[in-house]
Amino acid sequence: MYPKPKHIRYRSLHFLFIITFVLLLKKHCSEVNKHEIKIFERHTILTGMLTRLGVDPETAAEDACKMEHVISDESMAALKKFIES
Repeated sequence: MYPKPKHIRYRSLHFLFIITFVLLLKKHCSEVNKHEIKIFERHTILTGMLTRLGVDPETAAEDACKMEHVISDESMAALKKFIES
């Protein structure tokens, strides 16, 4: 695994890079792949959020796997908006 940025500003930029990358992928993929990218985006956001809340990274990833499939689009959009603000 690559080293995680330590400073909060760099963590935010790192997170923004991931979101940008996912959005670019969405633009250039087929409909089938868009669903996979949507799930990956949810997983990334949820894992990052849980980790920042103090959850062990392995547990955060496992929980995000469960959450990413059941969270509504509305709730996910609200989480993204909260994180970006």
